[in-house]
Amino acid sequence: MMELCDLCELQCVGTKVVSKILHSSKINKAAGLDKIPARLVRDAEVELAPSLTYLINKSITDGTVPALWKVARVTPLYKSEDKLLVENYRPISVLPVLSKVLERVVHTQMSAYLDHLGLLYKHQYGFRRGRSTAQAVGQLNNFVLDAMDGQKVTGMLFLDISKAFDSINHKILLGKLEYIGLSARSLRWFKSYLADRRQCVCVNGEMSETRTIDLGVPQGSILGPLLFYVYVNSLSTAVTKSELILYADDAVLVVAASTSQELTDAFRHDFNQISNWYINNKLTVNVKKTKLMLSGSKTMLSSFNDFTFSADKEQVNRVSSFNYLGVVLDEKWKWKMHVNSLLQKLGHRLSVFNRIYHMLDEKSLTAYFNGLVLPHLDYADVVWGDQPGLTTEMKQLQSFQNRLAKKIVKGKVTSAEALTSLQWVPLHARRFGHWCCLVQDAMKGEIPEHFDVFRSTMSQQHGYNTRNGSMPIISKPRTEWGRNKTYYKAITDLASLPTELKKLMPKRIFKNKLKQFLLHRFNLSQ
Repeated sequence: MMELCDLCELQCVGTKVVSKILHSSKINKAAGLDKIPARLVRDAEVELAPSLTYLINKSITDGTVPALWKVARVTPLYKSEDKLLVENYRPISVLPVLSKVLERVVHTQMSAYLDHLGLLYKHQYGFRRGRSTAQAVGQLNNFVLDAMDGQKVTGMLFLDISKAFDSINHKILLGKLEYIGLSARSLRWFKSYLADRRQCVCVNGEMSETRTIDLGVPQGSILGPLLFYVYVNSLSTAVTKSELILYADDAVLVVAASTSQELTDAFRHDFNQISNWYINNKLTVNVKKTKLMLSGSKTMLSSFNDFTFSADKEQVNRVSSFNYLGVVLDEKWKWKMHVNSLLQKLGHRLSVFNRIYHMLDEKSLTAYFNGLVLPHLDYADVVWGDQPGLTTEMKQLQSFQNRLAKKIVKGKVTSAEALTSLQWVPLHARRFGHWCCLVQDAMKGEIPEHFDVFRSTMSQQHGYNTRNGSMPIISKPRTEWGRNKTYYKAITDLASLPTELKKLMPKRIFKNKLKQFLLHRFNLSQ
């Protein structure tokens, strides 16, 4: 590991580092304007590594980035509605493949520096190692359930920031990089990296002239998201009466309150502070697209029926449900809307599956399920899975898995026989496994520090030599809402495992042993 004093200064690297980056690069990435394909770069890693290492080290020591590596090709991708309106297209920016290698070297060093000093806001979940959208949803879920357990209503402001990544002011960004401790040479490199960037637009094979980009972090780059996080990192200091949860430029302001006045005061104070922060940093909150949602039990919400909130002399639109990072939230904090949305999405996958399954073998069909179906079933399931009132919906999801399993096996078999043949565990067993893995990670200290509740709970281990000696002590929740919190369900599930599986072990070994235990438990082992 590099010494702390070295982390502020970008360091030259050896050929092995560059070779490793080349070897792990994806071959399906599009070529930039230099027309050098990703496959060629990876296939020729042995021959390219020495020369590329020299260029990268030259860039770092001189504090300059090659001009050709700062030119992007932008292709507009149609989204929906009127094709004549530019806002209905998503710009896809492609940079030269070799520029990504240089950026990966710098990104690795910058990330190590920021993580070592703990400089980034702990509730920033976007594009960071050990962070995910599911964790952002989990953090919000635990906050809301904690409030409900305390007989409070949770107010959520889902802020919309207009063109956040494209509006970053370079002068302010460089000032923030200097503030966090980068050396003069490193700052010179970043100044070169941001300056004189150009792009051209490609439509139907025709290329426009290049234009200079004066604002924003480079789209399609490796360093772009990290630089954006540095830019917005101090936003959290503007919030004093509420919780701020971030995923890239998606920001949620969360407040637990007992009365409408308490909620209004907290929102008014922190929203004004946030608005001032955005103005000072030359970003804009789009109040028209910002949404307000309140969550709580029916009784709790009854005293907030007429609650409204206005910002910049405009009333924020209050909604009864909101799709946050792919999970549908509703004001009563049930999960039927999300699961029904999931079932509808899976129905489209099943429709495609039914059209192709007779043409493919078992291996290909299993790959279809693992790649295009299972990620949807698993996503954030530690939050919404097996919650009260979802018995019917959970059966529908299980029926979906059973149907696909029987079709993949091809033959007159029962659901249990199909699952056994494929060595699949039922979905509720998968969720059980995910909860257990979550606690294992926490007990080993591998869970990110932002899961505050989990970390404080894990510190309460009693350490006595008993059957559950290594398990944490958890206080009994006051209400059903408290029992639905992710960490409570997860710790309870792990405590139900045999003693052998409660021991700390490498994740891969634990997951394999847990799967065998679950297969045996449900009589699915071969």
